Amino acid sequence: MTASTAVMMLVFVGVGDIVGRPLFGSLGDKLHHRRVLAGLFLVLAILLAWWTMSVAWQLTVFALLFGGIYGGTVSLTPALISDYFPPQIASALTGLAYLSVAPGVLLGPALSASLFERFHSYSLPIIGSAVFAALSAALAWFARKPADASQ
Repeated sequence: MTASTAVMMLVFVGVGDIVGRPLFGSLGDKLHHRRVLAGLFLVLAILLAWWTMSVAWQLTVFALLFGGIYGGTVSLTPALISDYFPPQIASALTGLAYLSVAPGVLLGPALSASLFERFHSYSLPIIGSAVFAALSAALAWFARKPADASQ
């Protein structure tokens, strides 16, 4: 892949994000924030597994869908926090939720590069990410409903 193609993939992630924020935020408002988030995590797990087998044109589809899922999680996180916690602490918890990705952002690239150096493939970190996305889907799906959370 050329450098300009790689840059275009990042543009497609951004386009997906722009579409995903209002689309999945609205869908979460209509269906249920927790269930839509669980669905996004499940699609992400499948998408990541598919990425390991993708050819160049499929990476465009991956980038658009990945961006959409990212945008959906960004819009659903504050809504989900507001479903479970009182408004007096919702903003602080939203900040902590977004901060919680920092260790992965900090360590993920170095760990992925290290695994690539050892195994000459990015498949292991990608599949590992898919497993964590599937686990996130299960945890979100089976979490108690907000009405039951206080019991």
